[in-house]
Amino acid sequence: MRIRFVLTTLVFTIMQANSAICYEARMHQEINRFAIERLAHLGGLDLNVHLERSIGLTLDSAVQGTELGQRIIRGGASEDEPVLRSMHHFHDPTRDAGLVGVSAASWALGTVQSTWPSGSLFGGDYSWPTANRCFFKGLTGYEYDPGSLRYVQVAGSPAEREEYLAEAFRALGQVMHLVADRDTGRSRS
Repeated sequence: MRIRFVLTTLVFTIMQANSAICYEARMHQEINRFAIERLAHLGGLDLNVHLERSIGLTLDSAVQGTELGQRIIRGGASEDEPVLRSMHHFHDPTRDAGLVGVSAASWALGTVQSTWPSGSLFGGDYSWPTANRCFFKGLTGYEYDPGSLRYVQVAGSPAEREEYLAEAFRALGQVMHLVADRDTGRSRS
C-alpha cells in the first residue's frame, strides 16, 4: 500500500512539474510549423521542390486525408500523449539519463521505445529509427528482415504504403518535439 502511495505521488509530482517547465502542445505545433516553413526556404533549398523531385510528394500532399506537413505539426503535440510519454523528455548529460532513468536522447533514438506497443501506457514507438523505417516502407512497400537477410513486402497497396508515410511524418514531428524540449531547460533534469 505504501509503494502505491509513493508511486502515485511521484507520478502526480512529475506531471505537475512537467506542466510548469515545458512547452504546451499548441506551442510545439507552432515550433514544428515554423521549422518546416523555415526549412522550405533555407539557403535556396525549397523543401517542397526537393520532396517532389525525390519522392513525388510535397508537404501539401494529402496522405490518408491529412497533409504531410500537418502530420509533422500535429506530431509536435502528439509526443505528450499519453501524458506518461513526457516523463522521457528529460536529459542529464552528466549521467546520460533522464528523470526516470530513460534520457530524452535514448527516447528519440529509439533505444527503449521500440519495446512498447502502440496501445501501451507510453503510446508506442515514434522515434527517429521508426520514422526512417516507416518512410522506407511507405516509399517501397518493403522492410529488411535480418533473419532472412533480405527485403520482404509489408505493404502491397498504395493505401498500405500511405499508412507508413503517415506514421513516418508523425514520428518526425514527435522527434522534433524532443529537440524543442531541449531548449526549455528540461534537458538538464
